[in-house]
Amino acid sequence: MGLGTIIAERTVVRRTLIFFVWAIVFLVLFFEWKVLWDISHEDYPGADTAEQTQSSVDVAKTIADYDKVIAEQPSNAIAYNNRGLLYSDMEDNHRAIEDFNKSLELNPGNAGYYANRGFSYFYTEQYQLAVDDANAALALDESLNLLQLRGLAYFSLKQYQKAIDDLIQDMEVNPTRFTHNYVARSYSELGQEEEAIKHYSKSIELDPDSAPVAYNNRGQSYNTLKDHGRALEDLNRSIELSSDDPLPQPYRHRGDAFNGLGQHQNAIEDFNKAIEIKPSYAEAYNGRGEAYVALGDAAQAQLDFDKAKELGYDP
Repeated sequence: MGLGTIIAERTVVRRTLIFFVWAIVFLVLFFEWKVLWDISHEDYPGADTAEQTQSSVDVAKTIADYDKVIAEQPSNAIAYNNRGLLYSDMEDNHRAIEDFNKSLELNPGNAGYYANRGFSYFYTEQYQLAVDDANAALALDESLNLLQLRGLAYFSLKQYQKAIDDLIQDMEVNPTRFTHNYVARSYSELGQEEEAIKHYSKSIELDPDSAPVAYNNRGQSYNTLKDHGRALEDLNRSIELSSDDPLPQPYRHRGDAFNGLGQHQNAIEDFNKAIEIKPSYAEAYNGRGEAYVALGDAAQAQLDFDKAKELGYDP
């Protein structure tokens, strides 16, 4: 995206966990997976950590029970799979992958095992392996709902058109604010800002009072299109919605909008705020430097450009 970065919000991906108790009793659990991405690896303050389906004590006890089952039945693929799910629930995905590997060694035709390992590959940022497992699972059972997982993996691999294709198809079943945001981000990365704006707008329509991320990102798309007036409207709203836990990005992007409108002193004030919230914000230092250039303060501008470079700013 030409004028900088956009925010990624913590997300919810659907996943069904099927636990077999001694391979007789079936208990189906759904849990929410929440993860944060940002194109420039920026943190999104205030996002919650993943919710647990069981307490850590309960999970640890259940893992111990599966240890006993596996010791007695080393060829029990179900036990390995279910212990892997528990490890994943505890965010120990490397051990989860080991168990899923064993379950697949014992039963290579089980689509669910590939799907479960695919999620753990995703959690450990092994995105191509996540895609491969999603493909393997879908080849065995095309009814599995893995398009969101695969689409997000494609996004992380910067294969944006493939991400768009999967996520749009996923939204035919489950349109969410989050998915629209990632479709929009993908379009933005492809330079298709008008399409990005359409999906940010859909995201906002789904939850207009809880969308500081979408307002920020749509504002940045308007900045890229030089429509700084609309950008200001969106960035003002983003700042308003995140006032309890201020984000640096909307202030930085509103600073960009003010620079585009020739309101350089206002831009400096916003860049100051962004830097106050996030002192390592290289793009904010660079934007403030551009404002100082416009105001004829070359010395202060150079200090900001040097600081931006020191922090890793890459135009």
